[in-house]
Amino acid sequence: MLRLHSFLQSIYSFLQNISKRMYRTCAIIATGTIVVSVIALNANGFGGSGKNRVFAFQTQEAQSNQEEEEEIEADTKAKIQTEMPQADIDTQSITTDVPEATRFVIISAYAQFYVFKEQHDKEEQAKAEKAIREELILKQAKEEANARLLEAQQLLIQAQKEAQDKLAAAQQAREESAKLAQDMANLFGITKFKESRVGIRSLKGAKQSATVTWKKTEGADGYVICYAAKSCFEKAKTVRVKGSAKTAKAIRKLKSKQTYYVKVKAYRNVNGTTIYSKYSAKKKVKVK
Repeated sequence: MLRLHSFLQSIYSFLQNISKRMYRTCAIIATGTIVVSVIALNANGFGGSGKNRVFAFQTQEAQSNQEEEEEIEADTKAKIQTEMPQADIDTQSITTDVPEATRFVIISAYAQFYVFKEQHDKEEQAKAEKAIREELILKQAKEEANARLLEAQQLLIQAQKEAQDKLAAAQQAREESAKLAQDMANLFGITKFKESRVGIRSLKGAKQSATVTWKKTEGADGYVICYAAKSCFEKAKTVRVKGSAKTAKAIRKLKSKQTYYVKVKAYRNVNGTTIYSKYSAKKKVKVK
């Protein structure tokens, strides 16, 4: 009986020391051990037929020490209840014809099976929780990356807008500066034009006409010829010559044998306003 008890304890220790990777192998070994133990230790199957009296004798010895086996079984059941309180093991379903030692092996195998199952379930649950945590961390990292990317895009758009605004302001400043410079140049040109004086090159008399020639004035849009029979230009008449390219004009329908006084000035159109230069020095001519 002590050898049997030592053998069973060895099996129980072996089951406790099985690694996690040998979970399935342990279940197969435990099942095979149960089957072999049931066949080997069933005294009614072998002792009654006379084929194996040794096992019959061991069965009688097990019955004589029933109290000891009951204590072992009680300790085993208490351990089962302590290690796996939620495991649903129906020990009453084990046939009463099976010897107590065999029942102990079966109950121990069940206990180890459910302990390994519980450990395996805990490991799987831990792996699942770890995967969920990693997924949450990855999701948070993606959200933070997307938020930073969106913020960077907004900053880039804002910077581009500010750059465009500054470029537009600089362009407007350049245009205003150019316009101011042009206005200053125009003002200077207008002042210069007003202070200029047309120079008469020649004044020739002809039959009832006179031809006057003058120097070209820069920036002029045309010229005005003023002529009169008196040097004070009383009752003077004017002739307008359009175009800056023309620098000569014939004055017709003049009185014969009459002396005329002639002077010339330039004009310029600026923003719808006509400005004039100073008159040239007067010159006289006698019409034939």
